[in-house]
Amino acid sequence: MLTQDDNEIKGSKVAIDDYRGGYIATEHLLKSGHERIFVIAEKAFSSSLRIEGYRGALNDWGIPIDERIIARISASIEGGTNTFLNLYEKNIHHLPTAIFTSNDQIAVGVLLAAQQLGLAVPDDLSIIGFDDTILGKTTHPPLSTVAQPIQDMGREVVDILIEEIETEKKSVKRIIHEPTLIIRKTTSDLKKNKKK
Repeated sequence: MLTQDDNEIKGSKVAIDDYRGGYIATEHLLKSGHERIFVIAEKAFSSSLRIEGYRGALNDWGIPIDERIIARISASIEGGTNTFLNLYEKNIHHLPTAIFTSNDQIAVGVLLAAQQLGLAVPDDLSIIGFDDTILGKTTHPPLSTVAQPIQDMGREVVDILIEEIETEKKSVKRIIHEPTLIIRKTTSDLKKNKKK
C-alpha cells in the first residue's frame, strides 16, 4: 500500500492524510447504502493515496473492488464531465449510485454531466469531492467534500521556511493533518431515496 512518505519529496512536508480522506469519503457513501461507487481521480500522487483510501474502505466493508470503474484523468471540470459521460455510456446497465472524485474540480464536472443526463443529484446520483474549494460552495446543489486545513498548512510551511533561514539548517519535518468530511447537498441516503 502507498503511504504519505512514498512521495519523492525528501525535505520537509506539510500535507493532509490523503489515504484517510479517501477512506472517510468512501465510508460516508457506504454508510449511506451505496455499493457501486465510481472513482474519477487526477493523475497525481495525492490522488493515488486517495484511491488507496477508497479501496481500503471497500475492503473493510467486504465489497469487491472493480478497477474498471476507477478513471485517472487530468484535473479539470471539462475532464470530469467528459469522463463521467463516457463511463455512463459504457456502464448503462450497471450504473453507479455514487461518484467519489479526487478534487472538487472533477466533482463539479461530474455534477454538470449528471445534469446533462437528467439525473437528479443526490436522489439519482451522490457526488463527493475533495479539497473543499470555493467551487463546491457555489454549485447547485452545494458539494459534499473532504476538507483540508489550507490556512494552517500554509502557516506551517512559512514557519518551517523561516526556521531554516534563521538557523541556516535544512530541516526534515513531517506534518500530516487529519481531513474533515463536509456533508452538504450532493450526497444522500440511498435507502431513504428508494422509499420515496
